[in-house]
Amino acid sequence: MTRLKTLRTLMMGLMAVGALTSCATDDDITDLQQEINKLKQQIGEGGSATPMIKLTGSEAGQTELSLFPGETLAVKVETEKGITDLAASTTDTDWRVLCDEEKGELLITAPLVVRDTPAKVFVSGVNAQGVMYRAGIVCRMRNYADPKAVLILNEGQVWGGEYGSMIYVNPKGGAVASPFDAINKTNLGVAAQDMSRHGDRIYVIAQGEYGKNGGSLFEIDANTLRLVRTYKDEIKDANTPTHLLAYDAEHIYIRDNHGIGCYDSKMDLYVPVADSKGALKHPLLQVGGKVFFTTNDALCAIEVGEKTFDKVAKQITFPGKVSGMAKADDKHLYVSYGVEGEGVIALVNVESYEIEKSHTLALAEGGSALQIGYASTSTITAKGDTLYFGEGNNSIFRHLFSTGDTKEMWSYKTVNPDHKTSYQTPAVHPETGLVYYATLKDWGEYKTNTVYVLDLKGDEAKLVSRIDNLLRYPAGFFFPYSEK
Repeated sequence: MTRLKTLRTLMMGLMAVGALTSCATDDDITDLQQEINKLKQQIGEGGSATPMIKLTGSEAGQTELSLFPGETLAVKVETEKGITDLAASTTDTDWRVLCDEEKGELLITAPLVVRDTPAKVFVSGVNAQGVMYRAGIVCRMRNYADPKAVLILNEGQVWGGEYGSMIYVNPKGGAVASPFDAINKTNLGVAAQDMSRHGDRIYVIAQGEYGKNGGSLFEIDANTLRLVRTYKDEIKDANTPTHLLAYDAEHIYIRDNHGIGCYDSKMDLYVPVADSKGALKHPLLQVGGKVFFTTNDALCAIEVGEKTFDKVAKQITFPGKVSGMAKADDKHLYVSYGVEGEGVIALVNVESYEIEKSHTLALAEGGSALQIGYASTSTITAKGDTLYFGEGNNSIFRHLFSTGDTKEMWSYKTVNPDHKTSYQTPAVHPETGLVYYATLKDWGEYKTNTVYVLDLKGDEAKLVSRIDNLLRYPAGFFFPYSEK
């Protein structure tokens, strides 16, 4: 073996170590290292084993990357002069790799289907003598279940032949359209409406044909977004279902045109909840071990137990039309309602069922937003002491309940003046405190749309990021992986 050939072989061996140490067995690495040591002895101390191609991740010398499903990362490729014809390859063809020689970048895109086995990604090139050199990096996948992730549920335009779908937004802000469809080769039914998680399962309710019994309940693996089961006949008595809450694996509460029902998976029965007629087309909440829903003028509680899961235990009435509710902490929730000339936010103790405190807002100071109840999402959203709510089709207000201060924070007209309508209400992420909001250019141009990710915690609003043109009539923003 010539000295030059030995040197080249050693280079390839060293590069292989950098690519394989994170996934090979201990025996494999030991055998490879022994071979390299033999080659070092053959070329002597004066030899050189400097790789001709170097990969650099987000940190200098990083040999392993971790990506969220569908995420694309750009990895810098450094080469010595004379190395050309760069090409990318991978041991797992579901990972997409592309080498941009002009920019000196390797683009790596993770698949949507979660897998435990890492992929090895390589960049190769040749010098003027036709000798090929290669460097590699190990890529691992994270699953979908990150506390800072966001799922956006799309209803779809039913009369236009569109079906329910979801958008996955990873903690870095990258958005992927329709991962559920891509993974399962199916959709989320006719008019997907609401989402709820319990344990390692996410449940999605789809309305079905309006005015008729039925609909679909999808049980989905929360970590992988793989479809586990679809319930149809089991909930055939639900009339145009719109919202749900997975209290536990046994009790799935569903709001429909008749009120509230509970699918009891243990008995395999759909049981109506007594005295729930008139339940608003709004989300249900689980606070303090109880299930809450609203009617036009009341907050209703279900105390879930073997003999109490199918009846209303308590009803708190309000002197105006209820527009929403939001969790304050483990013992309290907020309820918003409108009275003549004002909007009100009440703090309710879920143990004593007492209204501990109320704040009244003039119409011009955000009170008019608290009178709005036409959306299928709650008018108010909260993270601890801080509440947010929208002003019709324009501004978002922030209200600090501890001080009573209210401030108009932001208007989408400052970003998209040609957009004519918002869709649903703002939603605050319980982990990050960022606020999500959506607008459409117009009803006839709904495919031109924007999701705004806002930081409204300070004195001035900050537009953190935006997601354009992925919405198809959003049913809401969901944070199913947060435990807060």
